[in-house]
Amino acid sequence: MEIKTNFGYGSASYFYTKLKYKDIEITPFSDWIKYRFAKFSEIIRYSQWHNLENSEWLEAMNYAAEACNLSRDDENKFIEKYIIDECEEMVSELENILNKEEFEFRDQSKRTYTKNIKGHELIEFRGEKISGALDFINKILEYEHIVAVKTFIERIKACNKIIQPILANELLVIDIKLKKLLADAEELKPNYLVVVEKYNQYMTEKSKMQNQMIIDKEIDFKNIDVLKVKRAFLSKFPEYEVFEIEYKKIVSTYTTLLEQIENLKIVFENITTYNKNILLYFN
Repeated sequence: MEIKTNFGYGSASYFYTKLKYKDIEITPFSDWIKYRFAKFSEIIRYSQWHNLENSEWLEAMNYAAEACNLSRDDENKFIEKYIIDECEEMVSELENILNKEEFEFRDQSKRTYTKNIKGHELIEFRGEKISGALDFINKILEYEHIVAVKTFIERIKACNKIIQPILANELLVIDIKLKKLLADAEELKPNYLVVVEKYNQYMTEKSKMQNQMIIDKEIDFKNIDVLKVKRAFLSKFPEYEVFEIEYKKIVSTYTTLLEQIENLKIVFENITTYNKNILLYFN
């Protein structure tokens, strides 16, 4: 048993308890599905992680004491709790992920919260968790001489064989949607550039007017009367109010399109990675 700490180093800080049983590190496989943004590289570093607070020392010592005592008092129960149950919880939840949209996660304070995931994000999430579970297979195999783990590995593989064609099909759907959004953005771009240029011209005129009003002492440069400047500007450029409505509409539509494109590109790249990882594993 080892307690590993690194307090006071910001994002590099950690507080872990690491258990080793018959020279095999105990890995909390269930954390892969308990946490929305879990990472394989982090999970294999600990058996239990603790919040970066001195009060957590009691939890760390209790966790270590319970595990060590259980391994001495009832070896079979220790294996069941820290190996079999961890594998079963991860694998059974992977199977559930294929069929549900509402999930319960833990945050960094270990409080639970519910998250509903839909659309492309749901397929991306399923791909992330299910394909990512392949990374744990070698860790699970380390327990092979202690307890039967073949069924867990076969179930992980089965989930990946189910999700792979779904990921491949989702890539086709996203590709079609991306092409449509890119075409819409390209069509709107000339109008967008025109209204932005015209808006900048209006703002230049407004700035000149404000500076002149300061020079003429109509407003105080230390405490500019924004409403007075606006009234003077609209008096000279009354057409701006109608233009502003059009400007906001076009800019909002165009920026929304760009955001949708960027978000879809990220999802597309992630799903592509998950799909390739599965194909690479089975090949």
